[in-house]
Formats: sequence, structure tokens, C-alpha cells
Amino acid sequence: IIALIRILPGLLRIDLAEHRPGRPLRTIALRARRHREAALIDRAAFGDPWGNDANDLSEIRRATPTHRARARPPGPGPAWRQPIVGFAISGAASGQGYLQRLAVAPAEQGRGHGRALVLDSLAWMVTRRLHHGLVNTAVDNRRALALYESFGFQRLPDELLVMQLD
Repeated sequence: IIALIRILPGLLRIDLAEHRPGRPLRTIALRARRHREAALIDRAAFGDPWGNDANDLSEIRRATPTHRARARPPGPGPAWRQPIVGFAISGAASGQGYLQRLAVAPAEQGRGHGRALVLDSLAWMVTRRLHHGLVNTAVDNRRALALYESFGFQRLPDELLVMQLD
């Protein structure tokens, strides 16, 4: 049984032609071999039912024709030796950019990791000459809304229909 859930997301858009993202902070490639590690962060950050597993993250990467998946190490040093503390998956299709997923480990939130990942995503979108960037989050996720709005994202009045297997 498939149930349709109507939610009012915090759908936000940024005009990339007017955006100057600045110099990105350190991020590393999120390789498929680290999807399990990223999924643990995603589940910790979002919980049930919105947390993703490693297979979900692979599907999110394939949702757009072009994508970029980046992770954030906790500090300097060889990235392959460090756990990641957050990740972002961005995509591009038909001149639009999408910040498809952003998650930071709860213990690491508020330390600039989300900011670094959004900055990296926007810089990638600008270099691809995309027109707009879109992101959605829950309307009650004040921390995420404040982060996106600090970059110049503006809320849109759109609704979102989500299909869920019952």
C-alpha cells in the first residue's frame, strides 16, 4: 500500500547568478565505500522515518544526471584516517542545482561543518553555471533554515507530496 503524505516543507531557492560563494573550506570526496559511515550520520541526524541507509544514499546520488558527493573530516591530517562528521550530496539537472542531502553528526553540529558543506555545494553549482539552487527541509528545522537563509536562500510557498510504502 502506498500512502501519500502532504507536507509543507521548507523549500528554499537561491539565485546562483547573484551568488559569490567564496573560497570553499576543506571537504573530501564521499566515496561509495564510506556510504555506511555517512548513513550512520544521516540516521543520527534525522532519525526514523527520514534517516537514510547506504543504499538510499547511492540512490540519492543517482537521482540527478550529474552529482557531487562530499564529506567533512573533523580536522586537519590525512582524511582517509579520520571518520567523517558530515556529508552533502548535490545534483544538477536542466540548469538547476539541488542540495539533495546534508547531514552532520549531532555531536558536531554548530561547529561549521554544515556551513563548509553548503559552501562547497554552492561553489560547485556556480562553476557548473546553474541558474538556481534548491534545497528543502522541515519547516520546524530552525537550525537548517537559518543556515540556508544565511547563504541567501529564500523560502518558497510550495508544497511537497511524499510517497511512502505502508
